[in-house]
Amino acid sequence: MAGAQFPVLHADAWVVEVVEDQISRPGHPEQQFGRIAVRHPGAVMVLAVDDDEQVFLLKQYRHTSQHVFVEIPAGVRDSEGEPPLETARRRAAGGGRARRP
Repeated sequence: MAGAQFPVLHADAWVVEVVEDQISRPGHPEQQFGRIAVRHPGAVMVLAVDDDEQVFLLKQYRHTSQHVFVEIPAGVRDSEGEPPLETARRRAAGGGRARRP
């Protein structure tokens, strides 16, 4: 991810970057300390409702909890330059990561 000002502790080829920011308390610039931050490109969620007011839900396995959840369609904004509405449409249609030419 472009623009990181602080040491990158982890970055993967997919979506996240973990950095250690150096910050200080307001009014005490001499007292610096580190904070771990996760940088993420953002995400979209879609609440799809049909003419009968039925809501579209899906089952999604989440590894960190090792459970399957019932969720509305959602996804990471993983295609650089793609407008959020287009990402939402792609995710609602069941599409994963957009293909780059």
